[in-house]
Amino acid sequence: MNRVLEIVKALQKGNTVPESTIGALDAICQLYQFNRVRTFLRTKNKEYFIPLDDVRLSKKPILLNSENGIDFNDSFYRKKEQQNHRMLANLLTCEFIHTKEFYRYQEDLESLGYISLEDGNIKEAIIRSIVSDETGIMGFFVFERFDNMPQLTNDEVNELKTLCVIINDRIENFETRKKLKEEQKQNTIDPLTGLPTLKVFKENLEQLMKINNKYVMIYLDIDKFKYINEIWSHETGNHILQEMAAVISSFIKNNELCCRINDDKYALFLEYHGDINLQERIDDLDTKFRFMQKAMFSQIKITIIGGVYVVQHVQSPNLIIDKANIARRCAKGNYDNAYVTYNQNLESLSERERQIENRSAFALENNEFIPFLQPKFDVDTNEVVGVEALARWKAKDRMISPAEFVPVFEKNGFITKLDFVIFEAVFQFMKKMLDEGCELYPISLNVSRGHISEGGFKERFFELVDKYQIPRQYIELEITESVFMEDKEVLTSFMKELREEGLMISIDDFGTAYSSLNLLKDVEVDVIKMDKSFIDNITSQKEVDEANKDKVVIKNIIKMIQELDFDIIFEGIETDEQIEFLKEIGCKYGQGYVFDRPLPLTVFQNRYLKDKTIH
Repeated sequence: MNRVLEIVKALQKGNTVPESTIGALDAICQLYQFNRVRTFLRTKNKEYFIPLDDVRLSKKPILLNSENGIDFNDSFYRKKEQQNHRMLANLLTCEFIHTKEFYRYQEDLESLGYISLEDGNIKEAIIRSIVSDETGIMGFFVFERFDNMPQLTNDEVNELKTLCVIINDRIENFETRKKLKEEQKQNTIDPLTGLPTLKVFKENLEQLMKINNKYVMIYLDIDKFKYINEIWSHETGNHILQEMAAVISSFIKNNELCCRINDDKYALFLEYHGDINLQERIDDLDTKFRFMQKAMFSQIKITIIGGVYVVQHVQSPNLIIDKANIARRCAKGNYDNAYVTYNQNLESLSERERQIENRSAFALENNEFIPFLQPKFDVDTNEVVGVEALARWKAKDRMISPAEFVPVFEKNGFITKLDFVIFEAVFQFMKKMLDEGCELYPISLNVSRGHISEGGFKERFFELVDKYQIPRQYIELEITESVFMEDKEVLTSFMKELREEGLMISIDDFGTAYSSLNLLKDVEVDVIKMDKSFIDNITSQKEVDEANKDKVVIKNIIKMIQELDFDIIFEGIETDEQIEFLKEIGCKYGQGYVFDRPLPLTVFQNRYLKDKTIH
C-alpha cells in the first residue's frame, strides 16, 4: 500500500480539482503501467451533464506517438480493439470491468450524459459546474493498457479500487472545503474593503491591551451615507467605502489596528500619546479624507464624523467600542465639530436618546405626536399674518421637549415619518376650518433634510394636499439653512419644483450654518426667516458701543435682503425693545413669545379664527 500513499500525496499536492486529479491519475498510470486514462463524470439530479475533458498524461506510449500517424478518434480504438485492454472503474459502485470492447460501454456512458470532451480551455468551467452540485458526482475512470502488458493482479485491482474511492472523495468534497476556506477568510477579512473584520479586530485589541493600555478608539462613519447610495448609486457608494478603507489602512502604524465594523462604519485603535498628539493625528486623518474626496469624488458631499474614546485602563473590546460609538452618535448633525470625545455626560445623553428611539414607534401608532400652531405678526398693526406648524410630543400626561426628540429623529431618519404625521394633521385642521367657513392664514410646514434626498416627497406631499383640497396659496414650506450644507444643486432643484407647484418657500434659521450672504444670490425663495441670534444681542448686557455695532450690521443685512426682493421675518422676538428695533430697520414681520406661544389647534382656533368666518 506504499504505492497508494504515494499517489494520495500526488492527489493532495494540487490546489484545484483538475491539478490534483490529473496528478493522481498520472501517478496511477505510471505505477500500474497504464498507457492512458480517460475520465467521464456527471452530476446527479441534472437534466444535462458536463464531464471532465480527457486527461492527457506526461507518459505517452510509443505506439500512440503522432509521428507514427496514429488517429486518436474512436474509429482507431474500434479497429485496434483486439490490441487494447481497458479497465472501467465505476466510482459510484466501485465496480471494475476488464474489457476489450470499451466502445460499447462508451456509447452507454454517453447516452447517460458521460460525454468526454477534448477542449482543455474550458476545464475550470466544467469543474465548477460539476462540483457545485451538492447531490454528488457519478463518474468513471477508463484506464487503457495495450498488448504485451501483464494483466493486473487482484491486489493491484484492490489498490486501484481504494485509490478511485479516494480520488472520487477528493472531487466531491473539494468545493465544500473551498467554501469553508472562503467562509473562514470572510470571518477575518472584509470582502469589500480588505480590512480586518470586527471579530479579528476585537481579538487583536485584547492582545494589545495586555501589553499597553495607552490607546484611543475612534469610531468613524459617513454622515447621511444612504443618500449617497440613493443619489449616486450603490456602486459609487462601495467605491467610496473602498477608498475610505485605503486611507484608513495607510494611516495605521505598527501596534495599531483598524477594521470595517459594518456598512459605512470603521474603527481605529491608535496609540495614545497625549491630547495634543491625538488632535494632530485626527487633523491628519481628516486632511487625508478631504484630499481623497476632492481627488476622486469632487461632485459628492462626503462628511466624515467620528467618536473618540481615550482608554484609561484595561477594558473589554465591546465596552471600548460602545463608548466611542456613543460619542460618534453625538457627533451626528454637529457641524461645528465632526469629532466628539466621550465623557460621562454623553452616557446619560445616549441613554436618553435610546429611550426616545425605543418609544418613537409606539408614540406614532398611539397619536402622541400632535401639531401646535404659532402665529406670525405684523409688528406695526399687531395682526396675525401667518402661522407656523410645530411638532409636539405628548407622552401620557407630560410633554417631551422638541429640543430632546427632534435632534434624535433627525439622526435616525424618523423625522421624515413624523413630518408627514404633522402635515396630515394640519391639513385635516385646515380642511375643517374651510368647511366651517373660516378664512385661513398661510401655514408654514417644516421640511426636514431627509425629504430632500429621498425620492417621492413631492408626489406624497401633493397627494395629501389634494386629498384635503387645500388651496396651495395657504401652504409655505420652511427649509432650514443648514440643509444647504448638503448637495446645494439637489436642494435648489427641489425648491424650484415646489415653487412651480404654487407653494411658498422660506429659508429658516438664516445666518447660522452657511455662508449666508453668498447663499442669497443662488436661491429662489419667498421668505427669509432671520435666526433669533441676530435679535438676541439687541437686549443683551453688552456695552452700548458694541450693541450699536450689532444694530449697524443687522440694518445693512436687512437692507440688502430687501433689495433682493425677499420678505423678511424675525423669529424669537421676546421683548418690546426688539419690536421697536424691527420697526426702526423697516422689518414688518416677527414671531416669538412676546406675541404668542405655540398653541394647541383648538386654542389657536378659538383665539384667532372665531372672528375670521367668511361672510
